[in-house]
Amino acid sequence: MKKVNPKRKNRRLGTFMNFLTDFAFKKIFKNKKLLTDFLNEILGEKCKMVGLDYLDIEQLGRTEEDRKAVYDIYCKNEDEKCFIIEMQVAYQKHYLDRMLFYSTFPIQDYAIKGNWNYELKPLYCISIVNFGIFKDKDEGLSHLEVIKRETMRKATGKLNYITIELPKFKKTPRQLETRLDCWIYCIKHLWRLKKQPAELHDEIFDDLFETARINKLKEEDMGQYKKSITDYKDVQICMRDTMELGMEKGMRKGLEKGILKIVKNSLKEGLSIDILSRITELSPEQIKQMQ
Repeated sequence: MKKVNPKRKNRRLGTFMNFLTDFAFKKIFKNKKLLTDFLNEILGEKCKMVGLDYLDIEQLGRTEEDRKAVYDIYCKNEDEKCFIIEMQVAYQKHYLDRMLFYSTFPIQDYAIKGNWNYELKPLYCISIVNFGIFKDKDEGLSHLEVIKRETMRKATGKLNYITIELPKFKKTPRQLETRLDCWIYCIKHLWRLKKQPAELHDEIFDDLFETARINKLKEEDMGQYKKSITDYKDVQICMRDTMELGMEKGMRKGLEKGILKIVKNSLKEGLSIDILSRITELSPEQIKQMQ
């Protein structure tokens, strides 16, 4: 039997890793330079990152029975500000509730033993999702904060939730205007690219594309990445099937409403039940129930 060259076999995976897989997301953002640059673009000048330390991603409840949380990336800077960075591919109906729940673990960790005046350090929960959360027709970047409704002013800067809805981001390489645009484009399209776009060349993005090269992966990492790809495809199939089922149910419901309306109007116009039964293929008893 002719042996298949592993490198040739791996070419089917493309040139760069899929950023939306669990393995690639964590591997790329385990590079401090890359994560720092991304966070700086998300948070802006008011929260410039200085220093970065990774924290334990597993957050346990107070008892064995309590629900726990496992983050994709959890870190803090030298000012003790904490950052939760999450990637969510599969649709989740109550995703904002999940963000709120996840933020409760770091908040409890801020509590100092002994005397404490309840002062908290700022917390930033950043979620990149491959589905829609809000109905707004924007580019998908949302900053959620605690505000005073009467004045629409920020009440506290300690809780910050940021979401990036990838389906809303439609820009091509030539349309990229900001550095954050470049980051979001890479997160969404990296696996589709055969080479690094000319618009995405500097020290940071050169590092990103080099880190993401599939032919640079070690054998052990390659196995983990392939499993991550399988998991990603399974999620995509599930989401597609769910959407198709929803569309089918919606069409069926719409059709039923349309038939009901036609039957009622026809009966009002004096059309007999027997004729309607032949036209609609409904039984006379079903038509009588619609009267």
